[in-house]
Amino acid sequence: SIRSDGTQTVTTTGGMVLRGGSQSGRAAVIVAPVQRITVGDSLTLEGGGGSASDARALIGGPQGQSTDPAVVDLQITVGKDLVMRASSGGVGARIGHEGGVTANGSVRTEVAGNLSLEHASGAFEQARIGLPEATGGNLALKLIATGGNITLDGPVRGGGDVRVVAEKTGDPGLGKVTIGGSGELGSAGSGDALVVAAGGRFAYAGGGQALQAPNGRWLVYSRAHPVYHDRGGLAYGFKHYGQTYDPVNPYNGAGTGNGFLYSVTPEITPSVSGTVTRVYDGTVVASTSGLTASSTGAIDSDVVDVSVVSAGFADKNRGARKTIAAAVSIAGAVSDTGRPVYGYRLSGSGTVSMPEAGEIT
Repeated sequence: SIRSDGTQTVTTTGGMVLRGGSQSGRAAVIVAPVQRITVGDSLTLEGGGGSASDARALIGGPQGQSTDPAVVDLQITVGKDLVMRASSGGVGARIGHEGGVTANGSVRTEVAGNLSLEHASGAFEQARIGLPEATGGNLALKLIATGGNITLDGPVRGGGDVRVVAEKTGDPGLGKVTIGGSGELGSAGSGDALVVAAGGRFAYAGGGQALQAPNGRWLVYSRAHPVYHDRGGLAYGFKHYGQTYDPVNPYNGAGTGNGFLYSVTPEITPSVSGTVTRVYDGTVVASTSGLTASSTGAIDSDVVDVSVVSAGFADKNRGARKTIAAAVSIAGAVSDTGRPVYGYRLSGSGTVSMPEAGEIT
């Protein structure tokens, strides 16, 4: 164990393994009010066997601090992978705050490879990051994987903003964020309290509501096409295309409530059917009442509503079989669950040419 009452700096050029023991009093802990931990290779935290709570592997927080609230200031930088797990039939590994008193402050964990929070069958408690469920405070969490994937099959909880970001783009096998069937991401913060951003795919293996932001909302960003996603049973309020993750201002669009946001901007191709006949009046204006718009190109089982907003004859002269130009706009779009969808755009100019569709008498 490594303990300090002040600022603690731990640096290794190689890897680091923290593994709890098989009995009470065999914890593996690195704790201090202020921590800067740099691991050159991979970092593994594994809880010990048996049910003894003090056989955990723990990084973070002033363990045993009686001041309420406790203040956590933890930064972890890992050169390769971070793996956290409980022992089967044992206890968990933890990063963040041990519990007992309210916790404020922040935890930032950045890895160059993969970040994995694994589920252990038969464990008395699972590995976790952040706060115990019953602990209050505004502890903020930021988990970043710059070059790999993030897999969370255990609880990640914060009292303030929670950010989970897999930055890698351009590789179909990387930049993925996966929430396992035992994964839980929660924030007690307000506003855009919980944000998940994937440079690749997002996948949720469960059927429940693994994302929780009771005092604000959660947002999930992805640069991958929605066809490659698995939203599981997550109930959302909206979808918005053409969006990219901004860590300073996560979202300022029209959507309200929890939402999925995608960088892809789908285009729809409009078509118009019908005919227009009217009496000569010296203008090219055509009525839209006999015209019906439709479209192709919607993705992810969305339904896009298009309408004809104006129409005009090619010229003002009397005659049959006249060409009409119909201007089309997007009236709205909804998902297959009836939620609003934003960000579709029309291909081309949005004007449809209709040969031989008009007559001026």
